[in-house]
Amino acid sequence: MVQTDEDVARELHNLLCQDSEAIEKVEKSGLWSLKLTGDNKLLVCDSFSRMNLKPELLRAIYSLEIEKPSIVQSRAIPEILLGKDLVCQSKSGSGKTITFACGALNFLKNGMGPQAIIIAPTRELAVQVGEFLQKLGSFLNIGVCLALKGRKTDKITEEIIVGTPGSLFGYFKDDLFDTSKIGFLVIDEADAVLDPEGMGAMTHRLIMKLNRAQKIYFSATYNADITEQIESYSPGVIKLLEGKNEKPEEIKLFYIEIHKKDKIKALLELYELLAIGQSIVFVSTKKYVDFLKTTFESDLHVVSCIHGDMDLNERERIVKEFKEAKSKILISTDVFSRGMDIPQVNLIINFDLPIYRGTPMTETYIHRIGRSGRFGRLGFVIDFVSSEEELKGLMKFQSDLKFPTKKFSIEALRKVVLEN
Repeated sequence: MVQTDEDVARELHNLLCQDSEAIEKVEKSGLWSLKLTGDNKLLVCDSFSRMNLKPELLRAIYSLEIEKPSIVQSRAIPEILLGKDLVCQSKSGSGKTITFACGALNFLKNGMGPQAIIIAPTRELAVQVGEFLQKLGSFLNIGVCLALKGRKTDKITEEIIVGTPGSLFGYFKDDLFDTSKIGFLVIDEADAVLDPEGMGAMTHRLIMKLNRAQKIYFSATYNADITEQIESYSPGVIKLLEGKNEKPEEIKLFYIEIHKKDKIKALLELYELLAIGQSIVFVSTKKYVDFLKTTFESDLHVVSCIHGDMDLNERERIVKEFKEAKSKILISTDVFSRGMDIPQVNLIINFDLPIYRGTPMTETYIHRIGRSGRFGRLGFVIDFVSSEEELKGLMKFQSDLKFPTKKFSIEALRKVVLEN
C-alpha cells in the first residue's frame, strides 16, 4: 500500500513518541548502561560462560547486566581467543567494544606492563573505549593508559594503551613503552584509521613496529582497498564480513524535500512537533555548526556543538556533557559520526547530506545514522533534501543500503500533531 505524506508523518510521530517516552522512563530511573534488552534481535543462545573467559572477566561482563553475547560477539570472541588475526564487519551498536575487550583482557597478564594497544580514529572515541576498558579491567587489576596529545607521562606501566595513531606514535617516539611486549593490537574503525589519504600512513608505521602482535580489525564498512591492505598486514586473516553496506534493522529512515532557504525554519519546527530523546544534527561545515547553535539558542533550546577546530579539551567536555544529557541536541560535523555510544540518542537529522564534490559518501552516511538505534533500540533518521544533487545522493544511499526511505512534509506532520 502506498503511504501518503500524512501516513508517513503519522508513523514517524507515533513511533518516535513511544520511543522517547521509554527513554524518559529509563532516564528517570537512572538505569542507563550498556545492557541489552531481552527482545534485542541481536541476541543469540550462546553463553559467555562457554567461551573460556577468565572468571574475573565474566564477572565484569555480568556487572553490565549483559547475559548473552550478540551475534558478533558469539562469532568473533572464540576466534580472537584462539590467537588468530581477525577482520570483523560489525553494524553500529552490535557490541564490538565488548568483543575486543574480552580478547584483550583475557590475554593480558597483570603487572607485566603494556601488552595491548587499541587504535581509534578520534580522541572522543579513544576516551570512550579507554573508560570502558578501565571499567572492565578493574575486575582483573588491569590498567589502561589513555594516550592523548598534551598529556605528558612517564614510562607507561598500564597493560593497555588506547589512543589515536598520532598520539600513539608520539608515545612510541618518546620511548614510553616497549613495542616488543605488545602482543595484541586492535584497529577500531579500520576504514578510517587505515585510510591512506588520512591517518593511514601513521597507522602503517605503528603496525610495522607491532607486526608480531595479534591484529583485530573492526569497522561498520570496508572497501576493497582497505581489505587488501589488511590482507597485506595479516595474511590468512579470518574474515567475518556482512553484506557490502547494510543499515541496522532498528533504524527507520525518513526524508523531507525542502527549499534551501526554508531548512532552518523546518529544523526548528521539527523540534516543536516531535517528541525526541536526544538528537544529533549533522552539517557539512564548521561555520554552520556555530550558526545553528546560535539559532537554536535564540529559540530557547539548550544545545551543544562540536567540530574539528575546537580545542581537544573543549571537545572532550562537550561530549561528556552530552552523554550526561545536559543538552538534548548536538550539532556536529562528521567528527562525531564514528563509534560514539549514547543510548539516549534516538534521532539523527542530516541537515546537510554527506555529499562531497558531487560524490555521495555512503560509508559516512552509514556511520552518521549509526549514532542512533544503538544496542537493539529503535533509531530514527530525517534527511533534508534541498537540491537535485541531494535527491540523487539520497537515492544512491537508498540503493547501496538496499532499504527505502519514506517521504513526509512539515505540513503533513503539523496536521498529525493537531489530530492529537
